Amino acid sequence: MYDVRRLDRDVSLVVAVELIAVLLLKNVVSASGSGVCTPSCRCTAGSTVVVSCYGVGRVPVPLPPSTAVLNLDHNHISLLTNASFDRGLPLRRLTELSIQDNGLLHVESGALASLTELRVCHNVTRNRA
Repeated sequence: MYDVRRLDRDVSLVVAVELIAVLLLKNVVSASGSGVCTPSCRCTAGSTVVVSCYGVGRVPVPLPPSTAVLNLDHNHISLLTNASFDRGLPLRRLTELSIQDNGLLHVESGALASLTELRVCHNVTRNRA
């Protein structure tokens, strides 16, 4: 036989956890425009989705697929590999990338190949270890 009080408590706990998860997801999605914004980044939506990330050692994932401007300045990214931008959702709308002041030592020849709409890349200054 079921203990009705225990069952009510268990159902209440499940409902509370689901409600918290929905509220957290709603905040993340609304802040990023469409998609998920990784915790080390700030995503602002509008006519252009702008993502700024801080304290990262590599290109963070996930990033909203609608990201148009990605600011990775002042982090600790020393290497861009061919997989750096291919680990998450494709960034097909990314038109501007800034990766200055990271101590960037090496960029593999195909590292930016998947960023087909990239028009501006700020990465040459202040990137020596």
